[in-house]
Formats: sequence, C-alpha cells, structure tokens
Amino acid sequence: MSGRTLPFIGIPSCVRTFNERDFHTVNERYPNAVIDAAGCVPLVIPAIGPKIDCGAVLDGLDGLLLTGSPSNVEPFHYGGPPSQEGTLHDPERDATTLPLIREAVRRNMPVLAICRGIQELNVALGGTLHQRIFEMPDRFNHRRRGRPMMIRTASATARRTALP
Repeated sequence: MSGRTLPFIGIPSCVRTFNERDFHTVNERYPNAVIDAAGCVPLVIPAIGPKIDCGAVLDGLDGLLLTGSPSNVEPFHYGGPPSQEGTLHDPERDATTLPLIREAVRRNMPVLAICRGIQELNVALGGTLHQRIFEMPDRFNHRRRGRPMMIRTASATARRTALP
C-alpha cells in the first residue's frame, strides 16, 4: 500500500449511452458500499479494454469489486452460441474486466464479484454460462424492473435500447 492509510478498491465501469453520448458508469451503491461497509477508497476503472495496462492498474489497487449490470458477457468469450436478439452486451467492459480478473487472480488479489461480476469471474477463469438462466424452471428472475434505462448494445454502433 506504499504509505496509504486506506485501501484502494477498483470498480470497473460499464459503458452506457445517454442522449446519444457514451459514458463510463457505476451505480452509486457500489462506491458507497466500498466507503461505508469496507472503509476503503473506491476508484472507478473506465471500460477502455486494451488501452490500459491491467498490470499497471492493479499495481495501484488493493482489491477489485466486479459489479452487477443489465448487460451480459458476450458468448464468444466462453464458446457459447450467439445471443438472442435484444440481449444486452458491453464489449468494452468485457475487454476491460476479463484481463483484469485474470491478472488479479494471478496476483492473489482480493476480488468480490456480484451478479454480472460473477459471470465475468467465471468466464475469465475458463467457465461457461447459460445465457438466459432466468428462463430456467425454479430460477429467480432478479433482473431490473420498473423505469427504463438506456444502455449500449452489442452492435458496433451505439444505438440505444430501452430496458423494461
């Protein structure tokens, strides 16, 4: 920790499109939990994939918090079939988190994964996913309900998609 008194916890962001502009976002509950529950300093990591050296990023951190998100890991990362139409993806987040996770695990760095973060952890370590687990019998559907939210889709262009 090189003289720091509080641990730094990295939180990889999602890329969301609002009013036709892309933003790197983290739901406020995650940094607040890092501060309030863990007494640490949250640092948001932009989802910019290979533009950053994940080793250098991790050199300045004491742990990672992999958050939930409405998007899913793209299936080509784990050899899965193409996603159904309308499935939300965040390719920039995938390109950022998967290498970060592999390096963090290699370093024995603490990693806490929640929801999508668990998917990322599983895929980064060689696992596969069932893309629509919420449709399986006896599975709880914990996806977001209520007001719509705009997020980036898997297409190369940043078209907007409203979530139910």
